[in-house]
Amino acid sequence: MQYKLILVSIIHRNNKSELLLVRRNREPGYGQWSLPGGTGALEREPDPELAISAEVFGDFETNILSPKLFRLKYTADPEPTLHLYFHGKLEGEPKIKSVKTIKEIKWIAIENIAQIDLAFKNVDLEIIEKFKAKFKSH
Repeated sequence: MQYKLILVSIIHRNNKSELLLVRRNREPGYGQWSLPGGTGALEREPDPELAISAEVFGDFETNILSPKLFRLKYTADPEPTLHLYFHGKLEGEPKIKSVKTIKEIKWIAIENIAQIDLAFKNVDLEIIEKFKAKFKSH
């Protein structure tokens, strides 16, 4: 079976209490918020650990420091997809590099994410909750 692969970044700061979200400037989820991610870097770099760094730098003009794989999530609809969630901090403050894909960025308290209009809530919210549960005592 062939899977579509999507790299997703859980970019955090302030002792993992805030996450970086992007307001999407494309479909699916135009105008909604999501964790940063995509598939483009995998076209140029087949190693997901290197590709996530390229994806983050391509979106924000800063590096993700020592990204670590957090979770894999499979979804079947609309096509078989494997989401690879990496987490890490940024080296500097993020800037929007391409307004074609990102309208806006903001840091949001992890406690408030469930109230946000998330584009991929059915997939991402479960992973964010697991991330919060794993790191809440740190």
